[in-house]
Formats: sequence, C-alpha cells, structure tokens
Amino acid sequence: MKKCLIYIAIALTTLIAGFMGCGKKDQDVKEQQELKSVKNQQEVKCQDVYVAGVEEGIPTLWKNGVAQRLSDRDWEYGGWDNLSIFVSGDDVYVAGRLLDEHGGIQRATLWKNGVDQQLQLQLGDSHGISSVFVSDGNVYVAGKRWGGWGDDDGNTCFVTLLENGVPQRLGDEQANSVFVSGNDVYVVGNVTLWKNGAAQRLSDDGQAHSVYVSGNDVYVAGREGPWDSAVATVWKNGVPRRLGNGEARSVFVSGKDVYVAGDQNNAATLWKNGVPQRLSYDNKNPFAKAHSVYVSGNDVYVAGCTGRWKHGRYDDAILWKNGIPQRLSSDVTIAEAMSVFVK
Repeated sequence: MKKCLIYIAIALTTLIAGFMGCGKKDQDVKEQQELKSVKNQQEVKCQDVYVAGVEEGIPTLWKNGVAQRLSDRDWEYGGWDNLSIFVSGDDVYVAGRLLDEHGGIQRATLWKNGVDQQLQLQLGDSHGISSVFVSDGNVYVAGKRWGGWGDDDGNTCFVTLLENGVPQRLGDEQANSVFVSGNDVYVVGNVTLWKNGAAQRLSDDGQAHSVYVSGNDVYVAGREGPWDSAVATVWKNGVPRRLGNGEARSVFVSGKDVYVAGDQNNAATLWKNGVPQRLSYDNKNPFAKAHSVYVSGNDVYVAGCTGRWKHGRYDDAILWKNGIPQRLSSDVTIAEAMSVFVK
C-alpha cells in the first residue's frame, strides 16, 4: 500500500513569516498553534482501486483506471457469472473462466498478480469460477461445473479451498458468491445460502448473487421471482427486504449501513439502507447495470456498465465513486466492469 504525506503548506509559510516578525504575544500564540499543527500532520493512505471486467471480450484488470489485459483469449460470457476480484496484502486475485485454446471447453481460471495459476480443480471438463475470497492466506473459490458430477448429467455448483483443490458439491446450477468469516464458509447461488455446506432456501423462486457477513448477521443480495418480473431483495439472516422492481447484485456492510448495488427499471441503482440512488453516466445512454459495491471510509464505489446492449455486452465499463462516474474503457471498445475492491 503506498502512502502519501500531506504537508500543510499554508501553516509552514505562516510559521516562517511569524519567525520573521516575532515580538507580539498574539503572534507567538499563533506560531505555537501552527507548529503544533505541523507536528501533528497525519499520514494519509492513498488507496488503490481495483476493478475486474472485460474489454473487447478480454479479461481486464483496471488499477486506478489503468488497464491490464489478463489474457489474449476471450472470457466466456455466460450471462450468469461475473469476474471476481479480491486483494490480500500485495496479492491481487481475479477469478473467472476462459475458453480453451481451441475455443471450446470452458476452464476455471484464477489470476494472481496477472499470472494464470493453471488451476487443477479435479472437475473434469467445462467449469468456471464466479467468486474468490482470501482468508488467513487461504484462497476459496466458488463456481459451476457443466455436465454434472459423477453419474449426474446436470449442472452443479461447488466451493473449494485451493490448498487442496478438492471441490465440495453444493447443489444444482451455480454458486455466485463466497464469503469466509472465522471458520465459517458462506456460499450463495440459485436462491440458496449454504453455511459450511448446510443449505438454507431463501425463496421459492429467484437468484442469490452476493453474500456478506458482518458480526453475527448474514446478508444476501439477489432477486425474488423470475427475471422478467424480478423484485430486488436483500435478506438479513434469512428475512427478506424487498427494494423494488429490479435485481440486487452485490451487498456490502459498513458499520450500521447496508449498501446494495443492482439495477431498477434498466437503471444502475445503489440502495443505502433501502433508499435508492440512481447512477447514471450521461443522458444519451440511460441504460445501465451495477454489478459490485465496495465501501472504504466515507467513499462508496460501484462497478458496472452503461450504454447500448450489443453483441451480448454493454458499451462502457464504468466506476462510480460517490455517485460520480468514471469511464474505464476506451472510446472504441465494448466493455463491462464487474467487480471492485479497494485496498
């Protein structure tokens, strides 16, 4: 983590001037106050903002707005999964999936500091990661395998600790998010929450996209109902709070405040304690999606996209900081920001 010292130039200048014109009591008092201010200057950490997404179909990592391509092969967009990012110490992890060199079989992929880790997950053919989490040096990933498990021909979701690479089967379809708190591993997918492998059904129909644990409280963001009549919902300890029409895709808790990112009426939306704030980029492209939210201090970051939907993707990768948009992608690309982490 880089650090920058903020020096109070005005205080120094005035202090020097005070030395030159000393002799007055009030000037002496002023000098003492400003000297104390200089001595008590604080180190302010300049935080790095990491965003994972795709640009022209290629997995991309933006650090403080500067793009780094993670592969020369396409990331396989399946409609349900996102790239996921997690930063631990000096290590940056990005998880997703790639097509193989022949453009066919999909392979779960984890990049560490930009290097493909060539995972060996004992999953057979066609699998992908939708979430990565690091706790006490242990790397956890959750995702989906196509084509079943053993004698099962259906799709299955899994979670695994990369240290042993042995996946734990959780259920059908997909695992969207993993969060580790102490010795407990939480995973959400479909409309189910798993805690250490034990399943809790959250609703009869819908999708759970994100899980966050704060103290003894477990928050899940997702939707109730089918996609064409979805209701954005956040569950706290299994109890739903409906936010309105749309889809909740990410949840983050800071102190007593609960932040949820998603979309409502085709507009990227940030809910703070249930109150919506529409996020926009410009008036020409009103359609937008918010994929991920992260809170650091007083700053709220949301990663998403805006523009026209074409070729299965949006026009522009966008990072909103406190509601102000920053375009990450270039003018000629099709891009989407999917996950944000601040360190």
